[in-house]
Amino acid sequence: MMKNTLFFIFLLIVSCGGGGGNGSGGNEASNLVVDVLVQGVVVDGYISGATVFFDENLNNRLDSSEIFTTSDSSGNFSLTISNDKSGNLVALGGTDQESSISESDFYMIHQLSNFNGLKVISPLTTVDYFYQRDYARFPNHSINEALGIYSPVDIYKEDPLSENARTGPNTSAYVYEKGVQLVVLARA
Repeated sequence: MMKNTLFFIFLLIVSCGGGGGNGSGGNEASNLVVDVLVQGVVVDGYISGATVFFDENLNNRLDSSEIFTTSDSSGNFSLTISNDKSGNLVALGGTDQESSISESDFYMIHQLSNFNGLKVISPLTTVDYFYQRDYARFPNHSINEALGIYSPVDIYKEDPLSENARTGPNTSAYVYEKGVQLVVLARA
């Protein structure tokens, strides 16, 4: 009798499934739509006063429906974005704090792949965006490889000007140097 009772309880538990009744298998939290605070920095020297926006339609223009903010004196910005959205972060204009050059007609792009961690918008992330878009058929050739940047360096997350970033060889200082070289070429 005890075996039958235990077997019946086991069947009852298994048949319930614990899925909340909607067939999702208990993964409701992974489908939850929430607003996420995305924080980052605009770097070519730190860029203050840049208009940073979430380019949902990928046209590299600030449209009336897109959210935006302005970078502070250290290039930092924060945007609140719904986690069910996709798009790029774009920085337009601003002033380079190292050179005092106004970047009024200059824009940079960060191809947003997730909402986690610091987001760096720089000349390198911009070149990588166009490189990936135009040369996606060559997936084994990263921008790091093309520019001789140490492969573990994540140009999308590592601020090359932060105090703790300048310590390693061929890392952040080298990344910053490559970004400066790209800007010089773009302005030539």
